[in-house]
Amino acid sequence: MANYKRIMLNYLLIRKHIKTESKYEVPPRIGIFILLTLSLFTCRQKEISPDLPIVVTGEVTNITGTGALFHAKILNTGKETITEAGFIWDTVQSPNFGSSQIRISIEEGVEAFSAEVMSDHLAGQDYYVKAFIKAGKTVAVGNWTKFTSQGSSAPVIDSFEPKAGLRKAEVTIYGTNFSYVPKHMIVKFGDHDVEVLQSTAKSIRVKLPPFLDVSGQVKITVELGGQVASSEDYFMFTGPVIDSIYPESATCRTEITLSGINFIMGSSTAVYFTSVNSINSSKTQAEIIKLSHNKIIIRVPFLYKTGLYYLIVISNNISSISSKQIEVIGVVIDSVTPLETTGGEKIIIKGSNLGLGMPGEQVFLGNKPLTFETINSNEIIAEIPSSLPVGNYTLSVSANCSNGSYNKEISITSPYSSIKNIPFPCNSSVMNFTINNIIYFGVGSESMELWAYNPINNQWAKKADFPGIGRSHAVSAVVNEKAIFGTGLSSNYGALSDFWSYDPVSDQWKTISPFKPGSRWDAQIFKIGDRIFCGAGLQYSNSSSRNVKNDFYEYDINTDTWTFIGDFIESLWRKKPITFSAKGKGYLALLNSLYEFDTYLLKWKQVDDLSIRISEAFSTDNETIIVSGQDVYYFQPWSGNLVKLPSFFPVGLRAEYTGTVLNEQFYVGFGNINSTCSNELLQLDLNDYQ
Repeated sequence: MANYKRIMLNYLLIRKHIKTESKYEVPPRIGIFILLTLSLFTCRQKEISPDLPIVVTGEVTNITGTGALFHAKILNTGKETITEAGFIWDTVQSPNFGSSQIRISIEEGVEAFSAEVMSDHLAGQDYYVKAFIKAGKTVAVGNWTKFTSQGSSAPVIDSFEPKAGLRKAEVTIYGTNFSYVPKHMIVKFGDHDVEVLQSTAKSIRVKLPPFLDVSGQVKITVELGGQVASSEDYFMFTGPVIDSIYPESATCRTEITLSGINFIMGSSTAVYFTSVNSINSSKTQAEIIKLSHNKIIIRVPFLYKTGLYYLIVISNNISSISSKQIEVIGVVIDSVTPLETTGGEKIIIKGSNLGLGMPGEQVFLGNKPLTFETINSNEIIAEIPSSLPVGNYTLSVSANCSNGSYNKEISITSPYSSIKNIPFPCNSSVMNFTINNIIYFGVGSESMELWAYNPINNQWAKKADFPGIGRSHAVSAVVNEKAIFGTGLSSNYGALSDFWSYDPVSDQWKTISPFKPGSRWDAQIFKIGDRIFCGAGLQYSNSSSRNVKNDFYEYDINTDTWTFIGDFIESLWRKKPITFSAKGKGYLALLNSLYEFDTYLLKWKQVDDLSIRISEAFSTDNETIIVSGQDVYYFQPWSGNLVKLPSFFPVGLRAEYTGTVLNEQFYVGFGNINSTCSNELLQLDLNDYQ
């Protein structure tokens, strides 16, 4: 009787502890005591009839690397039938129903139950386990027991429903070894995390993101405890899908076709190129030429480099990226002819993907762009700039989103030969004149020396020094086998008006009548027969509008007088006139217009519109060389033809140079190159350019 009273006392202690809550736990010490008491007094157990169910957690057994076996014993079922049982576990001593758990169904009358727990515990980690039972609305929780896990099995995905969905859609994943605790698992659809709404050991219900902007097939993965399961089947994000691309290689600005499904008609659809397999990568938009629900024709955009690209289609803010890449190919140069040439000549470039004649396509020698008269995918005909310096250059073509270079250098040579051993010191603004097939050079800003050059024997002879003032921007002409030289600009005395005559027979200089209207520099002079005409230019050292002159005068060598013949028919303000003689006539080039001087009426008349703007001219009675910028032409007044010559500028930017024509040979040089005094004289054989 005393033993029975002790058992009842323990029962009352339990009742006092659990009070009247619908969910309660047996304290560990009381649970152990009950087990011991019941084992000693099982004969009197039937006399105990509490109102509430009681469960005690047993030891964990069968601990392996794939799971463990949990045990529990039901001490009392209470007034109602037990409908559910299970275990909860955590790394803390008080696991609750927010912890990891497993639920099982038990049959009526079962006094003990077990569960093989194969997921949601990590190897080497201590866990505290509690059993629980549910009878009606009452849940009883047992004492905790501790075990050290050796690991658990990986989750397994068997299937999922539905097989496709859009934003905010709910999907249920079926399998094994999942967790009852949603936060213990990371579920992804492709690269996208999804929200876990509810989970059990055999199912997970998730919700797709509300701002999902991709489409196409993806795998589903479930990560639990560092172990990852992947679905065998693909889930389909509803939206545009790219099935194929044709062709699989193309050049910039060519057309390609995308075939697929769910393309939306209208402006909400766009296509992009990206070099990275990611929707969120940097991308370049392509032009859509034609659009239907299952086909898009686009033009390859300008890309900064060739190579492999993925295509992204965005329809109604939902993106799809191609599974395969398209190769954007570029320029290939197979040959260039000739490999050695001169400025102003043409070269032929052959290859593939050279261009389509679109804006932005360019051909370079080094960093110098070439002009081209023909360009297509397989051939380019380009012109070498006349001003390109002599040297070896790499040829490259920029077209079709790429730059292609030829594997051999192009050699630019000059047809001009250099006359060696110039005997006089470097001198800016050198003047020249020709008498009896001898060319005279000298008399500039720095030196008063005069030298005679004989082209036949390539010999130089020193002549009498000029006795006047050194100058630049002077004029000279030859009449009756004597040279006249005058006007110009002196750094010390300003604009000059003096004129001089040089006799090569006596090798003497003498003064002649100064220019009648007074000082003048940068004037123009030309000869028709034995008559010399001079005018225009600037009267003083400044270049204001009042200083620019339109007047012309004739010089009579027999009477040594200057006679006013009239003004030019247009204003020369801010216009650089160039005069020259050819075939017994005088000409003045002004911008793009050519004027001829009538020696009978002593008037100018416009005779032609030029295709170029003349900046300099050198002439004798029968031959004229015209310079336009850095281009050089052989001018034929009787036909109006301009035969383009190689430029003498490749050696550098020339200024204040001088030139002349003698016996179909063009001589040019001296002056300044890139602001440095030059003592070079070049020669070009005009017979090669008739």
